Amino acid sequence: MKLPEYKSFKQKEKNFTIHYIDTIDEFRDLLKNHSDSLGIYRGISQSSYKIYTSLQRQIIEKGLKNFNIENYIKEARNQSMLKKYFTTFKIIPSKLSIWSYLQHYGAPTPLIDFTYDILKAIYFAIEKFDESNFESKGGIVDRFSVFFISNSDIKLLDIEDVYKDQVEYKKRAEDVFNSYPPEKDFDYNSLLEHIDRMLDINVLEIFMLENKEAYVEIFNLYNNIRIIAQEGLFINNSYLDVPFEEGLKKFFTQATRFQASPWDDIDTPEAEKINNNYLDQLEKNKEYQRKFEENIIHSYEIKKELIPEIRKLCFISKKDIYPNEEEIAWKIFLDSIK
Repeated sequence: MKLPEYKSFKQKEKNFTIHYIDTIDEFRDLLKNHSDSLGIYRGISQSSYKIYTSLQRQIIEKGLKNFNIENYIKEARNQSMLKKYFTTFKIIPSKLSIWSYLQHYGAPTPLIDFTYDILKAIYFAIEKFDESNFESKGGIVDRFSVFFISNSDIKLLDIEDVYKDQVEYKKRAEDVFNSYPPEKDFDYNSLLEHIDRMLDINVLEIFMLENKEAYVEIFNLYNNIRIIAQEGLFINNSYLDVPFEEGLKKFFTQATRFQASPWDDIDTPEAEKINNNYLDQLEKNKEYQRKFEENIIHSYEIKKELIPEIRKLCFISKKDIYPNEEEIAWKIFLDSIK
């Protein structure tokens, strides 16, 4: 099955705040306005494309109706070389660490790459453009897109408190593991799976993964040199068929609906405080949902005919984006003997 695409900008603007870039001067203004990173960016080569994860693309295009995401993680944890890799470098093989590793080596995952650097987003959008074969057809197919989410809006996807809780939970779980009788056959994978389940319970379908030192106890995104070079981070989209821009408008709706609680029928100062806090949070959640529905993703729709001039303005070497470890090592040696 072919992936759904936008047929027009009128259709696309339902999910994005659209900005048209028609001239090289307008493009220069875009670069000037974002010379200091104002948030996160992602570039795509065709404006008609929706923001699907690589896992969604596989599931939709190949019709994988029986795909099981838990089996996928188990296969990764049990792969002998990958298991040795995580053990050697003392990386916790949590689901999030595994997704990061698989993402950077081209396997399908529910992660979407973003970068803090607009120039690198532009590079990804235009790297495969062949101007000798370009023929204007008019409309949406004549442009490429650079997506932008501002710092203030990306905070809506931050789950720092959940990560902190995960770190504490893992420490407590490991204390239990370390006290387990050595003669018993304890399945460490079961412990990791339980930690992953606790994460799933405490997160919604869409959230941000940003590498911070405080989180290395539960996941490590820096298990590949390219994410450092690309100044990258990830957005997780757990929906198997809903693109990111549409998922943004639905994933938080459950948090805006009133849920009955045993505290509702208790008439004590403590119950009143708990209920009032819940109602306050419910109003905040509704405000968050209104924000998501306002299209927090800005999409700069740039004419492809500008790409030759853009390449002159935004020269980024392929080596800057896809560093080769062997070349780096040899260059160090060769530079040392000049």
